[in-house]
Amino acid sequence: MASQKIKATVIIPTKNPGAFFFQVLDAVRSQKTPWPYEILVIDSGSTDGTIDYCHQFPEIILHCIPPQTFQHGRTRNEAIRLANGEFLVMITHDAIPASDDWLFQLVNYTESNPEIAGTFGRHIAHKHANPFVSDSIEKHFEQFKTVPVVSLDDKTRYDSDEAYRQFLHFFSDNNACLRRTVWEKIPYPEVNFAEDQLWAKAIIEAGYAKGYCYDAAVYHSHNMGFVETLQRSFDESVAFKQYFGYNLCPSFKNFFLAPFILTQQNWNFLKHNDHVSSKLKWQLVSPLLNIARILGHSLGQYRDRIPSTLHVYLSRDARVKSGRLKRRNLIIRLPVLFYRVARKWQEVGTLQLIRVIMKRLKRRSFHVPFMRNLTDQFSFLDSTTFGAPLGGQPLDPKSITWFIPDFNIGSGGHLNIFRFIQMLEKKGYTQTITIIESSHFPSAKAAKECINKHFFRLKSNVVIGRDLAPPSMYGMATGWQTAFALKGFQSVVHKCYFVQDYEPSFYPMGSEAILAEETYRFGFHGITAGSWLSTILNQQFGMTCYPVGFSFDKQHYFTQEKTASHKRKIFFYARPVTPRRGFELGILALDHVMKEMPETEVHLAGWNIHAHHIPFPFISHGVMPIAKLHELYNQCDVALVLSLTNLSLLPLELMACNCPIVSNHGPHAEWLLNDSNAVLTSPTPDALAQALISLLKDEDKRKKLIAAGLAFAHSTSWEAEADKMIHYLEAIHASNR
Repeated sequence: MASQKIKATVIIPTKNPGAFFFQVLDAVRSQKTPWPYEILVIDSGSTDGTIDYCHQFPEIILHCIPPQTFQHGRTRNEAIRLANGEFLVMITHDAIPASDDWLFQLVNYTESNPEIAGTFGRHIAHKHANPFVSDSIEKHFEQFKTVPVVSLDDKTRYDSDEAYRQFLHFFSDNNACLRRTVWEKIPYPEVNFAEDQLWAKAIIEAGYAKGYCYDAAVYHSHNMGFVETLQRSFDESVAFKQYFGYNLCPSFKNFFLAPFILTQQNWNFLKHNDHVSSKLKWQLVSPLLNIARILGHSLGQYRDRIPSTLHVYLSRDARVKSGRLKRRNLIIRLPVLFYRVARKWQEVGTLQLIRVIMKRLKRRSFHVPFMRNLTDQFSFLDSTTFGAPLGGQPLDPKSITWFIPDFNIGSGGHLNIFRFIQMLEKKGYTQTITIIESSHFPSAKAAKECINKHFFRLKSNVVIGRDLAPPSMYGMATGWQTAFALKGFQSVVHKCYFVQDYEPSFYPMGSEAILAEETYRFGFHGITAGSWLSTILNQQFGMTCYPVGFSFDKQHYFTQEKTASHKRKIFFYARPVTPRRGFELGILALDHVMKEMPETEVHLAGWNIHAHHIPFPFISHGVMPIAKLHELYNQCDVALVLSLTNLSLLPLELMACNCPIVSNHGPHAEWLLNDSNAVLTSPTPDALAQALISLLKDEDKRKKLIAAGLAFAHSTSWEAEADKMIHYLEAIHASNR
């Protein structure tokens, strides 16, 4: 039977989208439809783990473009050309489908009326949205509910009535569906702004209808401050005047009266809506935001008269393109600055406010332009102590506060941290996970949901910011940056350090390497991943350490029958972005193997390596979902696993799937691997290649190694390692009584 034709393609443009994107993608992947659909992500230069995350899902089509080529209209057209769907569903990285039938509703509504060229769906403000934004979004989309399908029925009115014209061409591709046959005739205009409304205007004027689907809703809203409101309003005004001929602030009278009228409307809304909290705050914020909005609309009309040096401060789009988004103009910030100072004064009083201001001024007096971002980059070095000093109050002897850096899905280091937290929960430990600095997650709740969904289900509380760390018996640093936070934490009895690798080796000799090394001199109790780290930290830094070992997840890694094949298959963990995994060594070694055994099939996984020149045929799997790894491992005859610092969990996971290992010599590997469970050799291309070739040609040795590796893997357990950690914690407590 022939496979069904793709009905719809969901297109998501991204660039460093943040945590909302994970929720969007999860919701899109969970849609229930009676027909097949595909997901296409077009990314313009993300560096926040977005590309890695997408690679975990083989069904996602990922297309990357250079950042400088991005343009709202052109980029969407490029994505559509790659799409296979009959209907093109456009959604942004921060518009979360509100139901699992969102896609069906949107496509079905468009398909049901052949006159409809495109349909847009309802927006719902996020739960914690600005109350004025929530009210505005609700009222705006309510007007389309009574007339869900519109077309150009009254040309005279369309030409003369601006409000009617705007109603007809309003369209939002934050949440929309386009009919491909129409797009082929009328593609998106290649513009920087308002591409969706210009497209809708074109299809309306061409005689097509436009639809609105109330049931295809997404959660989408923005809480904008004074500066962002002004900048977005400026860009909106420029675009609407340039493309539509609209003046959003048509007169000086409007300029002066509109902020008062809008503020009065906001205050009336607050007065009649008891569910809004912090009403005083919103009464103060309202006039500032309305001034910003009208000022942006007014200035946008005079874009041609504004010097380019000022334009980059007024336009958010210009700031994004110039890479200056984080810079701020002091004059524009004054109203916000005044509000923040007043709020701080209410919180801490006059004397403490003066201290805060003096501290900020002192910090900035030594500021030079090229160091602008260094204070942010190294903010974790703040030596200020925090947390109340412990008095005589009793503490739960099984309480732990973990200090972790921010994380993304797929982080192996965090996977191990969360694994041990779950194990300790089962043993009665009460734990708090503290993300030490600001997080890309919008809230601690969102961070916890990510942990529960993509790592382990945990009972432990999650907080963002070191100041929220609770008192506990044990404090546990993880990455080297978190050790500085734990050093200043006063509300803890025992300070411990979960060390998973020798982190100074992650950097060239310089500031970061020296700072990472310094953390081993803080006097913490070390709990290390393996005995090699315990030895090196004790010998070089005098650090008291306790090693825990590795195991593997028995739910994900197990043996299965191998498919018969005349080809020998080699697996290599190819991750060029992680130098300690020896990507170059591995590729050079495999090149030698392929020259001697050209019929061999090489499988690469761990990263998208198509941008690299690989001198031999290979099959790339990119970043694979954990649930699929065992299938690949079981089909391979040997694996090349290089570790130039501490080992990862990969060797045991491969052993558990009947795949023998070739790795490199070194104490950082030999605390776990030896000649009985792996083939170890010098870390040179020739030596590694000869080890692979020898094992592929010696079936008896390969089978013995498989049996030994499988037995060794099953002799380990995470439960036993968790018991070791608990034993060490109890010993630390007993020795300090």
